[in-house]
This record gives sequence, structure tokens and C-alpha cells, in this order.
Amino acid sequence: MLHIRMQGDIDKMRVPGDFDSFVLQVNLAMAKGMQYVMLENADGNMMAVNQTNILTVEEISDEDDSDDGMFG
Repeated sequence: MLHIRMQGDIDKMRVPGDFDSFVLQVNLAMAKGMQYVMLENADGNMMAVNQTNILTVEEISDEDDSDDGMFG
């Protein structure tokens, strides 16, 4: 599972997959001159991510990926 932090967003996006395949998808999109990367989110829905707004990508284990936390 990947957590992707985007410029202007408070929450991280959860995207299934591994870091290497994500980097490959970004590189292929860039090589084609595309501004957006097509991904599938954790719910199985397709989405487009603007490459210039990606701040960080973090690969996490499934055990570390929980929605538990404090909400204010």
C-alpha cells in the first residue's frame, strides 16, 4: 500500500501497489508527455493524479495501514 501526499491536501491518499510500480507508472507518463498519472485508489476507483502536485510517496505495510486515529 502507498500513501501519497499531494500539495494542498491534508490527508494522504491510499493507493494499492508497491513503490517500484508507482515510479514506473510516473516515468512512463512523463516519457509520453502526460501531466497526469492514472491510478486506482484503495476503493478500486480510477483516478488521475497531477504529477507536479505529488509531494511524497511512502510505501507502508498492510499492518501499518489502519484508519484508526484521533479525530477532532
